Amino acid sequence: MITKFTNSSYRYLWPVTILFFFVIGLNFDKNLAIASIIILIGMFVYQRKSGRCSTCEYFLDGFSSSYVQKALPPYLPWLIISTAFLFIIFRDISLLSHPRFWAEDGKDFFEYAYGHDWIDTFLYRPEYRLFLSNISAFIATRFLSLEHAPLAFSVIWLATILSALAIVLWGNSTVWDSPIKKIVVCAIIIFAPRSGEIWLNANGTQYYTSLITALILSETMQNSGKFKKYAFRFLLILGSLNGVLSCLLTPVFWLKVIKNRGDKEVLIQALILSTGAVIQLISILHAEYNAPRELLTSIYSFGWIAGVKAMGLTFSTEFSEFLWLFRRLVPPDDQTEHVQYVGYFLAAVWFSLIVLLLVLQKNNPSVYLLICYFLLFIFSSIFGIGGEDNIQLTETNTGNRYFYVPSALILIVTMSLISRSTIVNYSSTWSILASLILCLGLINSIEQFYKEPLKHSSWPEWKKEVAIWENDHNHILNIWPSGWTINLNRFK
Repeated sequence: MITKFTNSSYRYLWPVTILFFFVIGLNFDKNLAIASIIILIGMFVYQRKSGRCSTCEYFLDGFSSSYVQKALPPYLPWLIISTAFLFIIFRDISLLSHPRFWAEDGKDFFEYAYGHDWIDTFLYRPEYRLFLSNISAFIATRFLSLEHAPLAFSVIWLATILSALAIVLWGNSTVWDSPIKKIVVCAIIIFAPRSGEIWLNANGTQYYTSLITALILSETMQNSGKFKKYAFRFLLILGSLNGVLSCLLTPVFWLKVIKNRGDKEVLIQALILSTGAVIQLISILHAEYNAPRELLTSIYSFGWIAGVKAMGLTFSTEFSEFLWLFRRLVPPDDQTEHVQYVGYFLAAVWFSLIVLLLVLQKNNPSVYLLICYFLLFIFSSIFGIGGEDNIQLTETNTGNRYFYVPSALILIVTMSLISRSTIVNYSSTWSILASLILCLGLINSIEQFYKEPLKHSSWPEWKKEVAIWENDHNHILNIWPSGWTINLNRFK
């Protein structure tokens, strides 16, 4: 029956039918989407063994490690980035039509820029340098009205995420060397969970610039044109001066220098990032303010963070919530022993998976992304703001901004496993497993993308706050999230 179905005239129809149910499932029932994609992959594998299907070949060849990269039609990258732009702004168009300040954007950078000249505005740093926040504050205070001032921070963020997408769409890395791969990576960048805290605000650009830095690592620089070289240099300068996360990846650039001896451009990139890292280190050592951090000190606590954020948050929100619920339901008398055992187990599983992925990647450029993932996840788990021993990071809704980039990177690495396998034989275990895991992660990400709240009804409307301030210049303006304020008279 299956043979008849896949080898008859229906062979062109069944992939479209299953994809239809997959799309329906994304909107109404995640389990239907997961079931559809499992059936789809299974039938792809069977079809490859029993006969040929042009639809199957198109999708599978797009991930093949033997795929020969061809010049993309000039309109295709523009079409993809335009579609991506629509997904981005229509996640919640009101954030642009009714702009608002988010946390440090208003409280720190705009408030300071409002009472200082442009030189002080560019040199300002609360703890470490966030250059794109400085630029946003400069534009907001010099060129925009108070009512529209938050728009500068949103536009700078838009430029940042579009830069990440442009690297993929116009790049020539073997990690994304086909149209299908480029579309998948762009989808990962947009939908990777959970981005609510860093969405459409300049404070979130530090995470996207670290993602850009990691993406540049996967690009081949040999025989690159001047525009690409200088564009990458410019992005690395911005990234290194826009938070410490990009600087954390400096050792990976030097590893690339060692593996690509004689490549002058790779050396220049490493030197740029190293210079930025030194500047950030000096800034931190001389900072007048440091965020209230309590460092992670135990391996079992790290294991819980890895379980909730790496395995749960990225691939299954339900698993993340199950782990948190399990921890809360353990009787207080048994809490310490049971929690530690489970934490050690989760840490061992996470480290084992990293080693396995490292072995599977071998000399593929995606190994750089895997190392970046490892460094960023470890760093965020240790230095993230999560209370004593960072225990709050084990909650499903706390500190997710720290793990957006690691989630995106591990999804891209998973995608690269499909092309790394001997996919000429589509029964390859790793190809099938990687395909299922990637689809699981993307389905989970898309679901959370639309379910994650970006605002609350109790939060103030910036336009109304400005109206009150215009009648009373002593008014303290309220911004998002609740509890954050701007005092425009603070530096006068």
